[in-house]
Amino acid sequence: IRTFLLKSKASNRKSFLSDLFKSMDKDHSRKIDYTEFKNGLKHLGLVDITENEFRILFNQFDTNKDGLIDFGEFVEALKPGLSQIRLRAIDDAFKK
Repeated sequence: IRTFLLKSKASNRKSFLSDLFKSMDKDHSRKIDYTEFKNGLKHLGLVDITENEFRILFNQFDTNKDGLIDFGEFVEALKPGLSQIRLRAIDDAFKK
């Protein structure tokens, strides 16, 4: 998912994430539970991972540990990390 987002236009990213989140939220609760998350990832083609790996991945998304993933957690988990160039620039700025 992250790879696709990096290749897409910035204007399309939020729409894609919103549509993906809604497609996984089968009960329309505006939150994704573990089963919805796992089934959604399987639907996207992620089928070669174990139950334990699904649970680990779910827990990485569920940052407030309430057993559900809201849209904010979903988006935050999929944000790419900062590049080394940006990290160096930040370090240089703080040093000055």
